[in-house]
Amino acid sequence: MEQLKQALEDYLGLWLSEEVFMDKPRLNPGYNYNEALAEAICESVCMIVVFSPLYEERSYCLREFFAMERIEEKRKQMLGEKYDRKRRMIIPIVLRGKPEDLPPKIKDIQYRDFSKILLATLTRNEEFDSVINTIAADIYKYYKDLKALNEKCDSFKLPPEEEARRSWIKSTLT
Repeated sequence: MEQLKQALEDYLGLWLSEEVFMDKPRLNPGYNYNEALAEAICESVCMIVVFSPLYEERSYCLREFFAMERIEEKRKQMLGEKYDRKRRMIIPIVLRGKPEDLPPKIKDIQYRDFSKILLATLTRNEEFDSVINTIAADIYKYYKDLKALNEKCDSFKLPPEEEARRSWIKSTLT
């Protein structure tokens, strides 16, 4: 995860001075993690989902996914004709697992499969570099479109765990 974050920062740093946010629990006394995470997701240009077979078992992953889907839908309305319906603001990267085992929510979005790349060679891999460069370019395109929206993120909330799980299960059944 750190290698992926660093690679994104390296490529995005050519265009932006924004920080790449990575969800890490901050277990500091008094810290309201859900509020801070909701605001960070809302302020993000897009979300990179790093998928492994355990993704669906982690309720916070599902909550983050559906939070970004809500944001994407809101931005789609706000951008109107500027919204590129061929691109999503959720970018899946398959780190482990087989493509045929992917849930519909991931499979239905063009994803990048890094499952065959050894983690030890991740940052020295031409395919990885090429994909990260492409992702960075897409993020920058969205950044340019979104910076004029002046979104308010202070009242955005993560969906409840039960709602996220129900929606995820519903999407796997249809």
